[in-house]
Amino acid sequence: MFVLGSETAGLSEEVQSRIAQPLAIPMAGDVESLNVASAAAVLCFELLRRKLS
Repeated sequence: MFVLGSETAGLSEEVQSRIAQPLAIPMAGDVESLNVASAAAVLCFELLRRKLS
């Protein structure tokens, strides 16, 4: 299961404390953040890429 936080607020401290393995998407250049739909798309792409490798 994956938990995605909002672009502005992220995740509450209560939710963060329950996450077994946090991860972050590396951002290049002047990009500060992705909206949650874009982050979910990147996550799904990477999971599929790893599965097919």
